[in-house]
Amino acid sequence: PGSGVAAFCKTRVSSSEPLISVPKKLLLTNNLAREHFGIQKKSGSRNPNVFLQLYLSKLKFDGACDNAKFFKPYLDILPSGREVGSPYFWSPEEMDLLKGTDLFLKTKRNLANLVQEWFEGITQINQVTADAKAFYDLFANSGIDTVDYLEEKVIPKWNSFPAYLWSTVIFTSRAFPQILLDQEATQDINEAFLFPIVDLLNHRNNTKVEWAADYKASALTFSTKETLNEGDELLNNYGDKSNEELLLGYGFALENNDFDVTTVTLKLPLDSIRKAQVFGVSLNTDDIIDDSINFCLSSSQPLPGTLISLFSFLCKLKSETSLSLRSTLEGLDQLYSVLDQKLSFFKSSSKIASTTIKSPAILKQVKVYKNSQKRIFQESCDAVLKHQKELLKKYKPLS
Repeated sequence: PGSGVAAFCKTRVSSSEPLISVPKKLLLTNNLAREHFGIQKKSGSRNPNVFLQLYLSKLKFDGACDNAKFFKPYLDILPSGREVGSPYFWSPEEMDLLKGTDLFLKTKRNLANLVQEWFEGITQINQVTADAKAFYDLFANSGIDTVDYLEEKVIPKWNSFPAYLWSTVIFTSRAFPQILLDQEATQDINEAFLFPIVDLLNHRNNTKVEWAADYKASALTFSTKETLNEGDELLNNYGDKSNEELLLGYGFALENNDFDVTTVTLKLPLDSIRKAQVFGVSLNTDDIIDDSINFCLSSSQPLPGTLISLFSFLCKLKSETSLSLRSTLEGLDQLYSVLDQKLSFFKSSSKIASTTIKSPAILKQVKVYKNSQKRIFQESCDAVLKHQKELLKKYKPLS
């Protein structure tokens, strides 16, 4: 109970020999998709798996598609988008539970990007229908929240956006890196494929597993490095992912996730950001978007040195030619204020009052996600206070 579709050991497992072997003909690959759509070149999208995701949609929602019958046993056990649990398929009321969080903003932003990705994909394979064009134009012209339009009561058309969103979530929650199949031919590390049977296994951080090619048998294998007893669950390892990644891609969050992260976004005049860079503050250009800059916080790094340096620079007097103890202490005070505001938000918002949300699973995931964010901000606030004390002790007495 609570494990969903899962695998359990009938006997003790103490060897690293393959436990599962899947013939390559059962794999869903980009080559299959390109052959079906008659496309030689790869997609021009940032996502190299657009055609495969469209092909998965066609296999699932178009019974006349070639290979649909062959893959039907696999397709039939794939969950719906709602069953996966990703926020992409939450109702507007459920999404409101995430307001004020990074996950809320990222879900909205990603949905907008996926609409564009979908439309470019169906355009390349000449599958733009009047309904698809109307949906795309409505989104492009009014900036609608796509979540409002995903509660379809009927089976979606395979080339519609809801169908593509479903295949996207299936892909993010189940795909394996293409490099496993053909290391030399894989040009994009993000290219992936679907690995039936093995993709049913549940996840646990730090589980030691191995996926390997068996060229002699023309198959892919799965083995575990763990010692398991009869009745133990056989687990996979999806990678070191934050709760944001897990929720968007897999529909769940983990309590006490060692790999969880959060961000602090600072809105600053672009001129101030440039002056900080010239002064020597090592800001990552990838984290600078227009007039804002993002800093990643985690339990392993609750107080990045660059964040301290930036606030020290912002508090520097014009007469000061370097970052002083005074500017650093003042900067830490201001930084603490920013972090404490975020902490206060998560302290209040993680206490979800009586609500009309009927899904206990979604309520649980929201609480886990928010509590983890709260924990990181608490650790960051504690780290600021600790650093201040260390500086005061180091330079005591202050002149």
